[in-house]
Amino acid sequence: MRSHKTWKDVRGLSLIEVTIILLTLMVLSGVMAPMIMEFVVDARMVRVKEDCEAIGLSLARMLVDTGSCARLNGRLPCTDYNRVNLLVSEGNAIRVRGLGAETFNYASYLYEANFMRTTSRSVVDYTLRGLPHNINWINATHLGGATAFTSVIRTDADLRLTARLHTSDYRELLKKASIEYPESIISIISSAKQIEYKLQSCADINPPYSGVVKCTMNPGLRMLWMAYRPRTATNDRSVDLLRNIQWSGETLNAFMFKAETPKALYTFIVPEACGNLALLSVADRNVQTVYDLQMDKQIVAGTATIGWASIYGTDYTVDRLEYHLVENLPSGRIDNAYLYPDMFRLSYDNSMGMGWRGAYLSAVGPDPWGNRYLVNSIFFFSEIVRWPFNTICISAGPDGIIDTPFAAAGTKRIGDDFTYVISGRSR
Repeated sequence: MRSHKTWKDVRGLSLIEVTIILLTLMVLSGVMAPMIMEFVVDARMVRVKEDCEAIGLSLARMLVDTGSCARLNGRLPCTDYNRVNLLVSEGNAIRVRGLGAETFNYASYLYEANFMRTTSRSVVDYTLRGLPHNINWINATHLGGATAFTSVIRTDADLRLTARLHTSDYRELLKKASIEYPESIISIISSAKQIEYKLQSCADINPPYSGVVKCTMNPGLRMLWMAYRPRTATNDRSVDLLRNIQWSGETLNAFMFKAETPKALYTFIVPEACGNLALLSVADRNVQTVYDLQMDKQIVAGTATIGWASIYGTDYTVDRLEYHLVENLPSGRIDNAYLYPDMFRLSYDNSMGMGWRGAYLSAVGPDPWGNRYLVNSIFFFSEIVRWPFNTICISAGPDGIIDTPFAAAGTKRIGDDFTYVISGRSR
């Protein structure tokens, strides 16, 4: 006869045996957990290192192609006003503290003294350049049509767009007019903002040193030269200068502004009807040094302040890494894109390279903790502050707080930050 065991015949684990098993598992977990967590932390740091290396190499490749700095507008030269000072990835905003504070002083010296000192200050005087008396003024009676520089402009936005679209034409005609520092003139036009001003004759108005104002071109107004397109009938869009012009047509509205260079002060107008840039007057810039004797108790010398965002104290010089490395949309705008290879090659100058040849990365995401990567791109270009400071890619680490200084000779990470040197400088 076959016997069958029932559940009552099966022996279970005793309470002591269960307790021993649980204690064994707890001991094993206590021993293994730190090792596993170390592997997780190491894996995250390896990923941060690989991400920053990829960002650094991609930026280096992009700058070889596009020029000496990341620019807010890729179609304009690299200047302090068109330079991206901080590049950020996607992710949570980071916080800063201690030596990593948003603004800081470097190379500053503070001491007290009680003495007489001689200081100098510069006084700028503008002397209107005299014109020969035997000039033959050419009467002009019509603006617009085939010889127009661009279409009708109504607002300062139209004026800025004209400068961005026709940068090479502006550069060519300013060189023809023997104007030094043409890029500074182009930069002023491309960032022009209209100022509310009483509408009056262009011959009577004295425009401010910043911004553009509207005025009326009345008959008799004289211009030293005016830009125009003389050969559009043959589909030739080249620009030239019409010199010594006296307006003899109907009254027109125009934009008027001043442009200052290290050597001169120029007054320009741009008629609404044609967009033809015209020069009204030139004043030579004379700088005189005046010495003052003063009693001082405290002197601060050699001080400069920089922040994560901008040396001008604004956020306008912060941009996304993805815009520059993946999408070619500086400032998030298609009309700010870097030029591509072989496009407008004759318009390149020393501040531009071969052209944007990305995408240099497929994507630029956050660090393993969901925070932004930061690159202090201010030191890519600035001749004033780039030595001895490194351009670095930095992750704030698990706590999301930047402890590492933004600028320090031989930057070393502090706390749980991670830093990767993209560019180092030497004298």
